[in-house]
Amino acid sequence: MEPGDPVSLSQLCAASAKLGITIPAAAVRFRRLGLDAPEVTGTIRAAMARLPRARKA
Repeated sequence: MEPGDPVSLSQLCAASAKLGITIPAAAVRFRRLGLDAPEVTGTIRAAMARLPRARKA
């Protein structure tokens, strides 16, 4: 990855799991490296909104 490259939610999740840190902490680390890590709360909220919901019978 190069400075300025975008970081995806899946990359944040993978880094979080590998390093044993929270997703927001992973985002901070990516930003310190000069990468374009998204604002985590809004990104996760948007991803959750796209998940299919169970239909009521």
